[in-house]
Amino acid sequence: MNAAVFAQSETTDHARARAEFSALTTKDGLHYQTPSGKLPWDLMDGLDRARAGAGFFSPARFITLFEPHPTPVTLDPFAPHSGAYGFTPTDPLLPGPFEDAIRPLRNLEQYLYEGLSTSTNIYYTLLLQGLSRTIDDPSGSAYQRWSGTGRLDVNLQTVFAKPAGLGTSTLQVLFRDGVVFAESGSYSAATAAGTFFNPNSLNMSDHASLNILAMQQGFLDDRLVLTVGKMPPNSYFLLNYFADDESAQFLNGSLDGNDVFQPGQGNYCPGLVVQGIPCDDLYVNAGIFDIADNSTTALENIDERLYFAALEVGWTPGDSLYVTRYSATIAVSNQGRDWESTGEKQTNVMFGLLAQKRFDNDLAPFVEYAIGSEVNATASMELSIGLGVFSPLGRTDDYAGIGWSWAQPTSSYGDLAPTNDPPSTSVLEAFYRVQLTNSMQLSPDIQLLCNPANGDDSTVVAFALRLKTQF
Repeated sequence: MNAAVFAQSETTDHARARAEFSALTTKDGLHYQTPSGKLPWDLMDGLDRARAGAGFFSPARFITLFEPHPTPVTLDPFAPHSGAYGFTPTDPLLPGPFEDAIRPLRNLEQYLYEGLSTSTNIYYTLLLQGLSRTIDDPSGSAYQRWSGTGRLDVNLQTVFAKPAGLGTSTLQVLFRDGVVFAESGSYSAATAAGTFFNPNSLNMSDHASLNILAMQQGFLDDRLVLTVGKMPPNSYFLLNYFADDESAQFLNGSLDGNDVFQPGQGNYCPGLVVQGIPCDDLYVNAGIFDIADNSTTALENIDERLYFAALEVGWTPGDSLYVTRYSATIAVSNQGRDWESTGEKQTNVMFGLLAQKRFDNDLAPFVEYAIGSEVNATASMELSIGLGVFSPLGRTDDYAGIGWSWAQPTSSYGDLAPTNDPPSTSVLEAFYRVQLTNSMQLSPDIQLLCNPANGDDSTVVAFALRLKTQF
């Protein structure tokens, strides 16, 4: 979720600063997408690695909004532009057919960055997904096996100032607009297939929402950071670099998030986060969130006093060329699994471990384990193991992944009697993301969902094609 803003005040360094910004601005790009396909992790010092691991909004080098700019900045809507701003692939499969048509938008993005210290990340993701079988809906008719999802993401981040000895002041905004094709706006692939795991975490149904509106203020030269506003807990707790972006990586909710830490971790809600770096390569994130509200509300439901609080400690050693992070997270919430039906609050505690490392051979394994109280809203235990592959088949900007997740649900679901314990369930997912043009990524994706619980007990196969277009 976090965009990085890299710039310098010297005029002669503007071109290099723009190149660094373009290479490091998108959510997943902060961690690995550079023109060479290599992450300069080994060039960072321990403080910068800890900042990246903690998910700080921005590193330390930039031109702030309230700082005099060394040269005048003008907007030329039709000036030649090399590609999507903040997104610089070097090995597209095909030439881009719409580059000239969206040139004014890209020049506007460049103007916002250079003139108003505002970085942008705007993209649209279209998904077509089919299921090998479905169950009946409440009316008795079978859900359709094919559905489509579209989602527009508009990210803006403005860097206001950095007083000497204090820290960075930034504002981050994320607007989303979603649509579901071929089904009602409330359609869910998990419900249609009768599975515990959500095969399409990209889906947000038919609505527009302001998901993020958050202000960050750094202190002690950005060793201590305070963020307040509406934001996703997942940006600060159990964030998996290689499986945290459903528009470009894994689609299944168990690999894109963690079911033990739901519903708090995957929400977009009002909250307060404090981040600190006590020493090089070590960070501490702590936060509390109002989870009675979500992406479509602000503080309307805060009087329900449902909370999600978490603490994470992470280590970011510089023992390799690429990103390495190990973290431990503990969280507590008072929204138990029976809240929606009974209104009864139940305290549940969650604990998670995450290890992720990219090796010099472009393989990036990760392991995530979480365990929670029996009253937790979604799952009491989950284990995810995966492998990301950078530059597969020698293609610099392509990316592939395979992951497996196993979970023990806590609530009785499916065709079971309420007194029965729910069965464990698992999913295997694989995808390949090809850099189709300078602006478009095409990803075939397949999932095998085992022990679906609803309908017959056969494994459900979910196949999808995903197209992401960067503007």
